[in-house]
Amino acid sequence: MIAAAPPYLLVVRPTLPVNSTADLIRLAREKPEGLSFGSSGVGAASHLSGLLFASETGIKLLHVPYKGTGPAVTDLLGGRIDVMFAPGPVVQQFVASGQLKALGVTDTARSRFYPDIPPVSETVPGYESVGWFGLLAPPHTPPEIIKELNEVIVAATRTQEFRDSLATLGAEPKPQTPEDFGRYINADVAKWSKLVKDNNVQLPGGK
Repeated sequence: MIAAAPPYLLVVRPTLPVNSTADLIRLAREKPEGLSFGSSGVGAASHLSGLLFASETGIKLLHVPYKGTGPAVTDLLGGRIDVMFAPGPVVQQFVASGQLKALGVTDTARSRFYPDIPPVSETVPGYESVGWFGLLAPPHTPPEIIKELNEVIVAATRTQEFRDSLATLGAEPKPQTPEDFGRYINADVAKWSKLVKDNNVQLPGGK
């Protein structure tokens, strides 16, 4: 079952002359060479989030991969790159201090952790890019065991301790049935596999 699916934040350097996702798209279209966006590495969620955004809006974004989120955020703060799709807890302090501008959240609904930041999907219909945490079992685990485990985990997601732990990740509990989670995984794999193939992304360890 899926336990949580935290979104990312679409953030830009404060000197970039945009104040919304629509502004960012317009600016990118005015720049034939494209804007630059940083990620924590090729194939990372921050990379694929930006790639999906560019694909669904028809804009050009120059990908600048880093060895980790920290160096990418540092260069975004320093104005050496323009855009990043970053974990909320990592950049929230910089948004609050005005060192970065947050234009959107990558879930399809507003997050209670970032209530003033609109979903990117309000400008780019259907856009969604979230991380997820879930529990998987071996393929031949008896259905009654799967059902019992799911009931225990769903009960755990309702506890304040669990909710507080997820809050540190900018996430909320999103329990599902085993069947729904299976469908979610299949759809997610298909979505990202197509994006990677269509854009000829060479994943680390791939051929």
